Amino acid sequence: MLGGPGTVGVEQTVSLTHSWNPNLSFWYLPQSSDGDDVFTVTLNVAGESQTIPVSLDGDGWQRQWYSLGVGEDYFTGPVTVRFELSSDGEEPATAVYLDEVSLGRTPGGPFKFYFPIIRK
Repeated sequence: MLGGPGTVGVEQTVSLTHSWNPNLSFWYLPQSSDGDDVFTVTLNVAGESQTIPVSLDGDGWQRQWYSLGVGEDYFTGPVTVRFELSSDGEEPATAVYLDEVSLGRTPGGPFKFYFPIIRK
């Protein structure tokens, strides 16, 4: 869970080996957003970073997935994934629950890499 006043985030770096057009996939559950809060995912692949805003609107668990942007090719190398929640500190307190975060190839099969999320 990410939550609290200010900016909080979790980050993990993993190495992918021979992954076809890898994607990041995750489930998230936003709680009590006041409209001024921002939830983002930052992907750093081969030294190139992209930050993607994720909607805090909606009810219930939501699934998101993003291409790592390496094209239709096999990829080998480190990937850093960062989830970040920026809250203005006003009530109600915003929180985001994360589950089933995976990084793996597409298409063709259940080759996924699950990694623990470490809060920093």
